[in-house]
Amino acid sequence: MDIGDRIEQKRTEKGMSQEELAAKVGYKSRSSINKIEKNVQRPKADDLPKIAESLDTTVDYLLNGIEIERTQLRELSDQSHLFDYIEKMCGKDATYAVHLFTQLKEFDKGKVVGMMEQILNTYK
Repeated sequence: MDIGDRIEQKRTEKGMSQEELAAKVGYKSRSSINKIEKNVQRPKADDLPKIAESLDTTVDYLLNGIEIERTQLRELSDQSHLFDYIEKMCGKDATYAVHLFTQLKEFDKGKVVGMMEQILNTYK
């Protein structure tokens, strides 16, 4: 799929006409959207964020077909802030440890927590 195909697919999923999308992006007529969807012309770089927002998707999806939901983007942003906070309070090693921990399966997370408790109890 090309960028035009992805734009058309998202627009259709939302039940939006070419005219509606054109108006949201700031085009004078639907012909620009039609040309983009037919892959005759590519959207201008400045218009990509407007198109993505209008279609409730991301520029990355439009360009590369990689779909990340907006809620996932918020979660990633929240995690980034969390990692920044952990690094500020505890250092880079703690940030790296938390990053590794988040990638473990739930069962393995329990094991790690148990080992950490054992280590702490040993040094009390």
